[in-house]
Amino acid sequence: MRHRLIVRPLDTSEARTFLQIHSAAVRGLGISHYPPEVIDVWAAPVNDHAGEEFLQRFLVNSDNETRLIAELDGQPAGIGVLVVQNEELRACYVRPEMVRKGVGAAIVREIERLAIQSGLTHLRLDASLNAEPF
Repeated sequence: MRHRLIVRPLDTSEARTFLQIHSAAVRGLGISHYPPEVIDVWAAPVNDHAGEEFLQRFLVNSDNETRLIAELDGQPAGIGVLVVQNEELRACYVRPEMVRKGVGAAIVREIERLAIQSGLTHLRLDASLNAEPF
C-alpha cells in the first residue's frame, strides 16, 4: 500500500499539535537513551498550565524558525525546524508509531531544499543519542 506523505509549513493554529508530536517522539523514542528527568525537561507536557506558558513562548518564535509539519495519510506524523540565520537544522521528530515510513527523511529533504533556496551551503545539527543512526 502506498502512503501519501506531505511536508508543509506549520500553520500557527497547529502549534499544540507540533508540541504534542515533539513530546510523543521524545517520550517514545528518547526514553531508551535518556533518564526520565532529562525527558521531562526536554518534552514538557503541553496540556497543563506550564505547557500553556510554553505554548505561548513557542508562538512568539523569537528565533524566526521555519517550522514544518509532515502528514502521513492525512495524519500529523512529524515535525521539522530550520533556523536559516544559524544555518541550523534544529529539529526533526517523528511520532513513534510512524517511524520507518519515510517521514523523517521527507522532513530532512524539505529542510535541505529550503536551506538551499535561502542560499545556505551547509547545515549544523545537534543530534540526540537516539537520532544519531538516522
